[in-house]
Amino acid sequence: MGLLTNLTQLWIAKIGLVGTIPPEISQLTNLKDIVAYNNTLTGQIPNDIGDLENLSRLDISNNTLTGTIPSSVGLLLKLEDLLLSGNRITGSFPPSMGNLQELKQILLSKNLLGGTLPAEFAFLVNLTEISLDGNSFTGE
Repeated sequence: MGLLTNLTQLWIAKIGLVGTIPPEISQLTNLKDIVAYNNTLTGQIPNDIGDLENLSRLDISNNTLTGTIPSSVGLLLKLEDLLLSGNRITGSFPPSMGNLQELKQILLSKNLLGGTLPAEFAFLVNLTEISLDGNSFTGE
């Protein structure tokens, strides 16, 4: 995968893909879109995902991903769409997500997330859609 350094779009949705997200994906620094929904991806979102500085869309919804949302997601400053619904992601939101000023859409429903929304969410001024149902958030 590391040889595809000019790749800007990776569309591998609904193809029956099984396995983990390879850490080498972080070498594809020109990627703007990762669309891999409705597969059977397992394991965690790689910590090096933050190296994809040009990423604007991350859609890995409806897989069987586990673990937490890595704090390195907060380095994806061009990210507009974060779609992680329908996985088994645990933990809470990393405060670094407040850095995602371009974010328009956060779809995280039907996971195992909990805790409270960080105050940094107030910085997401471009956010137009958020879906958090089917989790265990607390607070007001």
